[in-house]
Amino acid sequence: MKTYQRSNPALYVVLLALAFAIVPAGCSNPASPKIEESGNDGGVSTVPLSQGYENTKNNTTYRLTITQKTAKAAFAPESGDTYILLIIKSTGTGTSSGAVQNISGNTLTLKPSTSNQTFTVQVVDGKITNISGSIAVQGSSTLEKAPGSFSSGGGSGGGGSSSGGGGGSTGGGGSTGGGTTGGGTTGGGTTGGGTTGGGTTGGGTTGGGGTNGGGGTIGGGDSTVSVTGVTITPSTLNLAVGGNAGTLTAAITPGNATNKTVTWKSSNTAVATVSDGVVTAVSAGTATIIATTQDGGKQALCNVTVTAGSVTGNISVTLTFSQISDAAPSLTGPIIFRSGSNGPTSATLTVENPNQYSSINWYVTGTNISSSGSSFTLNSANTTYNSIGQHFLTVEVVKAGVPYNRTVTFMVAQ
Repeated sequence: MKTYQRSNPALYVVLLALAFAIVPAGCSNPASPKIEESGNDGGVSTVPLSQGYENTKNNTTYRLTITQKTAKAAFAPESGDTYILLIIKSTGTGTSSGAVQNISGNTLTLKPSTSNQTFTVQVVDGKITNISGSIAVQGSSTLEKAPGSFSSGGGSGGGGSSSGGGGGSTGGGGSTGGGTTGGGTTGGGTTGGGTTGGGTTGGGTTGGGGTNGGGGTIGGGDSTVSVTGVTITPSTLNLAVGGNAGTLTAAITPGNATNKTVTWKSSNTAVATVSDGVVTAVSAGTATIIATTQDGGKQALCNVTVTAGSVTGNISVTLTFSQISDAAPSLTGPIIFRSGSNGPTSATLTVENPNQYSSINWYVTGTNISSSGSSFTLNSANTTYNSIGQHFLTVEVVKAGVPYNRTVTFMVAQ
């Protein structure tokens, strides 16, 4: 831990900014020590501290600087700190800036000042290891796709003895691996590095230098396979209100990607909803279903068109005992509409083979409405439960003296 004496806080800020500005693109920062400052009077510095993180992928350098909102004796990021992310490409440099919204372990959730779209950055020892989500760049109307995971290079590094090639602290070969510092004169000597030793980009073919050299097994490298794209099948879907739901399938590329998690979202839930790729029509109109990969924020779209359908008036739903028994999954019931031009305004639920039960009772959750008998009719004209949205109906049967019940979810739409 270093302690810097200062007499001029403004000079310290200038020097600190210059230190970050001259870091070469593509070079990783070493682990950053906690920095304490004390003035001539021994007090804690009132100058906010900053920390830089950097990495390069696909010829693009990402350089993140976090600045604390309040002065502390040592750098410790927290929610409310400010950030600046430089995205340095051969065609120019983009900038995203804003605030740190949340911190969980080594993961920072960042919120740009120009957008409500957050993204996450994982940092380890002064290095960016992953950026996920979509990044709002100043002066651009489109979001920058995050690069995902960064490769960490070779293995854990070779030795430096005469019998082993020097993998260096960053894995096998490379400019600091199997070269002069790694497997050459300083590292493994004649037997270690040399021609057979490290490679150009991290570990060579069989490790970092020499017969017994380090550098990881078969070239080291990061075992994580990043997502490069996603597609939805089908890309268009036509549904009718009151008709069957549609099923969408998301295909991740490459097929051996490590993280294949996809989230689904509807652009217009008043027209169509989606859950795990299953699309349900709500009312006539159009909606876009969006599939987004957790790794890299890749997106694919499906355009959905919903028609009113030919079913109007009342619809019927039959419930079997296997659907009501305790081992059954939850039940998704009908959709009824306030307007008959959009779909059925009522739905009758009937229990199959009612004579096998000694009693059958129905209850609308959150109301005093209840009924007994083999069937129950929901009507959108009933103001007790006709607010637009999701509602619940419980059916209870008694068979051979044992009660069973199941909650049925139903929807009311305009």
